[in-house]
Amino acid sequence: MKINLPMLGKGDYFITQFTYGKGAIDYVGSGLAQAQTTTQGGTISYGPAFDSVVTGAGTADLTEGWSITGGLEHFWVPNLKSSLYGSYGKLEYSAAASAALQLAAAGTVAGSSANWSYWQIGSRTVWTPVTNLDLSVEVMYNSQQTAFTGPTIGDNSWWSGMFRAQRNFYP
Repeated sequence: MKINLPMLGKGDYFITQFTYGKGAIDYVGSGLAQAQTTTQGGTISYGPAFDSVVTGAGTADLTEGWSITGGLEHFWVPNLKSSLYGSYGKLEYSAAASAALQLAAAGTVAGSSANWSYWQIGSRTVWTPVTNLDLSVEVMYNSQQTAFTGPTIGDNSWWSGMFRAQRNFYP
């Protein structure tokens, strides 16, 4: 959904999206179909991401997941704009699926859940000094609330930043 906000400034808008999937994790978020693992200071965050898990009963338990994203873009002047954005997503497994996944996750505490979540918030400012040349600075904070528990397994968070120069060539 996109809502134009001309009362804030010409070209300003707010945009948001919600997704839900059961047995189709690719639709929930970009890149979630791969197991998410981060390491920071000797602590590992682990978030398995599978469409379904075959349990001990031989049945496939479908994974549920959802995510929400949103952002606001504001034009300070025609060639300078800033955006603020964020997202949150969560994957949830049944108790039987968590138990099956735990067998493959070394160092986990028995009975812990395979559910995990991830969120981020960031901002980007873009300056266009001449037509078709964008110079931008972006900073983002990320956090992963891990699946499972264990002596070396826990939540992780990190900052990232980027400077970008982009030349656009249009026909």
